[in-house]
Amino acid sequence: MAQKQAQAAQQFADALVQQVIDGMTVTIPDAMVENQLDGLIAQLRGQLEGQGATLEQYLEYSGTTMEQLRDEYEPQAKKEVTLRLALEKIADTEDIQVSDEELDEALTEFAGQLQAPVEFVKSRIPVEDYRTDLRVQKVVELIKNNAVVDNDIAEEAAEEAPAEETKAEEAAADAE
Repeated sequence: MAQKQAQAAQQFADALVQQVIDGMTVTIPDAMVENQLDGLIAQLRGQLEGQGATLEQYLEYSGTTMEQLRDEYEPQAKKEVTLRLALEKIADTEDIQVSDEELDEALTEFAGQLQAPVEFVKSRIPVEDYRTDLRVQKVVELIKNNAVVDNDIAEEAAEEAPAEETKAEEAAADAE
């Protein structure tokens, strides 16, 4: 039940943020998209290596070139960059900051999750980028907390979610 609530809360937040993005006109620098693409490819590479495969093996098996893979991931990269720019702009407009104390607390929590000393974590991650990530998280919370919910839409979404879950369960049962 708690997992379903967390999933519903995340879907709600995603929908709210998407509405913010849809209402924006933004010019996205190509370099930002390229950097995001590099990050997405690096994530894929890490996932594959975690499964004992390489990116090169994946490309060969799927009959895909690196250029085709980058083309496939480009819309996602653009969306993520647009989201990031939008949330950072809101953070600037609303003067949302992350104090040194908040940053230290978050880094301590992150280090605890990694079971590593805080100083080790600080030496391995770009701390100011992490601060920006925290600012963006605050913006998402601000959007969620200030959203005006149309109960008709919320009820429709709640009704659709179990139907999608049922379809997934039926597909899993058919596969067995």
